[in-house]
Amino acid sequence: MLVSSFFIPQRILPTIRTTAAFSSFLSSFLDQPKNPANYALDQDQKTVRQTANHTAFALDAADVLEKVRAGFGDPNTPIEPIILPTKTEEERAIDSFNARVSAMTGNPLYLYVREPLSSSPDITLPPETLATFITVNLVPPAQLTWDIDGNAIQTYLTQEYGKTGILPSVSASPGEVAMDVSALLAARYNGSKETRLIAKSKDVPHTNGEKAPAYIEIDLSAQKLYLFRKGELVKSYRISSGRDFPTPVGQFKILNKSLSAFSWRYNVYMPYWMAFYYHPTLKSYFGIHELPYFFKSGEIVRRPRINIGTPATGGCVALDIGQAREVYEFADIGTPVFIFP
Repeated sequence: MLVSSFFIPQRILPTIRTTAAFSSFLSSFLDQPKNPANYALDQDQKTVRQTANHTAFALDAADVLEKVRAGFGDPNTPIEPIILPTKTEEERAIDSFNARVSAMTGNPLYLYVREPLSSSPDITLPPETLATFITVNLVPPAQLTWDIDGNAIQTYLTQEYGKTGILPSVSASPGEVAMDVSALLAARYNGSKETRLIAKSKDVPHTNGEKAPAYIEIDLSAQKLYLFRKGELVKSYRISSGRDFPTPVGQFKILNKSLSAFSWRYNVYMPYWMAFYYHPTLKSYFGIHELPYFFKSGEIVRRPRINIGTPATGGCVALDIGQAREVYEFADIGTPVFIFP
């Protein structure tokens, strides 16, 4: 469009606005893939990918508008649009999913599990280890989900607790820390950049000292044992409860005590033995005791300390080395024992 301003011809370019129909109009010029895309899982990379080329194309709308604007009023100016590869809404959703899953394992996770808090991490989970805890799922045609294997995390942490020698001073059990790790990985999927986890035990006793002048409480889900005296919590310990046979739930009492007992079923010695239940089918006592041991070639072989914090016994309640003695000295024959699931 030409106008006169002080007798000097000038060209004024118009402002062009479009409606939603403009995009549909542009897309009508190009043929798009007719068949739906096929996708496959790559569990090694934790991604979903296309199994065949399924590229769509679109005209560059901004480029078309600029060329229409530049040639406005001149019917002889051709418009040569730029053609760009584009993605469907489904493909963009898959790209977003892949990026968010990648963020879950993209950085190491540094765990602080001891009290007092150390200046350097007690356990480091590198990206390749974090990736082993995650599984991606594809429900055809393109519904995407992910899972975190909490049991695998707990197993890994149990092994690390034993290797690093931090068992006596940990602030939370492997099961508790595994739940925190799972929650943090999920938060990373939703955008968190956190790389540090300070573990704190979340378990609290079921009672508050009101059951008896002195008693023992055992929480099987938390794998903890508590000592109460005169209404106050005296001390708490991590335990290992029954796996081969479940530790019973209910109210019991200390039936007998011995500095050392022997299990004919497992052929092990059990220091600081405190029986609290007689199993009528097994015809055996269940008790609280220190990690058991046996002799091999004249040498003492102790059951693994990494078992503390997870169910691994034949029904008894095992305590770590040195801790069972404290419970033994606390308890008398007749001391109540309350066991919660």
